[in-house]
Amino acid sequence: MIKKKYFMMLSSLLMILFFTQCSLAPNEEVLYMKTGNSYFPIYVRGNPKAENYIIWVHGGPGSSGLYYGDIPEVAVLQKTYRVIYWDQLSSGGTIGNPTKSDFTISNFAEHLQGIVNIVKNRYKPKNLFLLGHSWGGFLSAYYLVAEGNQKVSQQRQSQFNGFINLNAVLDVQETLTNGVTFVTNYASDQIAKGNNKKSWQKMINWYKEKNGIFRGRDVTEHYNNVDAAGGMVIQKKRRDEVEAELTLKMVFSSPFEFYSYYDNQNNIRTYLNIENCSLVRDNEPNVNAITIPTLIMAGKEDKIAFLTDTKRWHSVLTNGKTDPDNNFPLIEYDNAAHAVFLDAKDKYIQDIHAFINKFK
Repeated sequence: MIKKKYFMMLSSLLMILFFTQCSLAPNEEVLYMKTGNSYFPIYVRGNPKAENYIIWVHGGPGSSGLYYGDIPEVAVLQKTYRVIYWDQLSSGGTIGNPTKSDFTISNFAEHLQGIVNIVKNRYKPKNLFLLGHSWGGFLSAYYLVAEGNQKVSQQRQSQFNGFINLNAVLDVQETLTNGVTFVTNYASDQIAKGNNKKSWQKMINWYKEKNGIFRGRDVTEHYNNVDAAGGMVIQKKRRDEVEAELTLKMVFSSPFEFYSYYDNQNNIRTYLNIENCSLVRDNEPNVNAITIPTLIMAGKEDKIAFLTDTKRWHSVLTNGKTDPDNNFPLIEYDNAAHAVFLDAKDKYIQDIHAFINKFK
């Protein structure tokens, strides 16, 4: 039996958790979109008088819009713009009881359209921009391409002034193949130098066992390996500071219910298959269908979305297009990896401002 004083302490802690988890950021609204058996949280933040709105599509799969919105280097956008963050199916604070059949990219694209509808109907923004990071860049582009349906693609694109593609992955298998080469070469180099041989050899052996075939959680494991090899973020110290700050904030002052959060992680990593996803292949719907102004932002040291890959994807986007007004810029960032917003925090903000000001 729990002693009375411990029971009182536990009750007090639960009350604190209850009340702090209901707090909102300044000028924030939290909305929910119901689709099927799931409720998707939408975090509306930033300047309520802004004419320019940004819908931010988070990475992962399985991250959270709330997490991005709390990163200071991202939140700075909220001083100028109204920024709409949201959690995808089985991500972040999304709750419900989805089935295995719900986990298709087509469904995820329809969910994004639902977010757009809510933003347009509720806030009636003068100018609207779509921004996707990493996997979010793929999902956003997939949504705009509309699986090759030209009519739907044009209708979706007509809703936006422009598209910002931040460290996007547009061919998952291509990046996985190149990433395996990067990690195994790095691991072999570390072994040759006598650095933590056992750990790096274990990593090499894991890739041999997989033999180039990744399913579900394997993709997450690979990304962890890329991070260990320095291909995810250059400013690791700052990343660690951010994670420490946000872990406490998300525990004590967020709408997350953490059992659901970890259940989400299990579902999305098990059921959403992205390993063969591509938007840059010939004879398949690809990013060349995107005609609205598009900014592609790439870290030169990114070992998830490699710069060489990104340049090729940019060439697919611009193939056959005349671009005298530079509507499809590719900006490369020195000493930056897959988190440009941490590695090039000032420059990336300047470039987003310039893009939005040009096409608002």
